[in-house]
Amino acid sequence: MNLIETIIGSVKKRSPQDQNAAAVEAPDTSESHFHKLVAGFDTLIGVDRVPILTYEEAIKRLVRDKPTTRRTLRGALLLANAGFGDSLVTWLYLDQDGLPVVDGEGRTLGRRLIASCLDDELAECFSGSDILILE
Repeated sequence: MNLIETIIGSVKKRSPQDQNAAAVEAPDTSESHFHKLVAGFDTLIGVDRVPILTYEEAIKRLVRDKPTTRRTLRGALLLANAGFGDSLVTWLYLDQDGLPVVDGEGRTLGRRLIASCLDDELAECFSGSDILILE
C-alpha cells in the first residue's frame, strides 16, 4: 500500500447523515460573521501595551495628557477586560456635568493602554469597580 492509499484508507467514510450533521456544525465563514468576530479588535489596533501599569504612572499620564480646556474638571480611569488576562485602561476627562470632554469634532478626549498587570496600589483603587474618578 502506498502513502496516498494509507492516508485515504485512514479517513473514516461518512454516511449521508454524518455529512449533513457536519454541514450543520460547520462554522459560519460569511463576511458579516467575520466582521462581527473582529468588531471589538479594530478598536485596540495601535493601542500601546505595557507589562505592568503602576498607580504612579496612571496618575502621571492623567495629569500630563489633560486637555487645556476650562471644561475639564475631573479625570476618570476606566478598567475593562482586554482578553487574555490583559486590562484595557482608558483615561477620560469629565466636564462640570460629569460628561466626557470632547474635541471640536465630537470625539472623546482621552487615552487607552493595554496592561498585562496592574500594580497592587492601582488594583486596590479599583477594588471591584471599573471606574475611578479623580479630582
